[in-house]
Amino acid sequence: LTSFPLDQRDTTNNKSYNLNAQLDYVHPISKVSKIETGYKGTYRQNDNKFDSDTLDYSTSNYNINESISNRFKLNEYINAAYVMFSSSIKDFSYKFGLRFEQTNTKGELVTTTETFKQNYFDIFPTVNLSQKVGKGHQIQLSYSRRITRPNIWRLNPFLNKYNPRFIYKG
Repeated sequence: LTSFPLDQRDTTNNKSYNLNAQLDYVHPISKVSKIETGYKGTYRQNDNKFDSDTLDYSTSNYNINESISNRFKLNEYINAAYVMFSSSIKDFSYKFGLRFEQTNTKGELVTTTETFKQNYFDIFPTVNLSQKVGKGHQIQLSYSRRITRPNIWRLNPFLNKYNPRFIYKG
């Protein structure tokens, strides 16, 4: 065991490809009412290669540290459609909507040949209510369900052991 501190050189090579397609349509029903519909398609492809090289002091060369180097590929297809209805009655306005979403995710940890798939369907409701109160004031009440998608590091199942105190797995 050497008394020198570890000299490491980390390199991340990330290739990303994103394609988005969106179509929206608004159809007025009356002076105060309308229906909105739309579609959004998202395709994401990521290829993330992380290399960690450690200096071998006896040869003065850097050698790849296989215990923390890894390559992870992630493909994600998201198809979403929505419909919203909005209208008003005197000083009260409202909007109701639903978004339907199909997500297909495939991950491949090339380093260990481990793969995973996650396919799911979700519905996201939205409700907005607004009441005018006096001149220049209004009260609003809103509800919507959202989703936060994890980044590629949170999905990578590789067990990283940078040191005994920092162990991470996506």
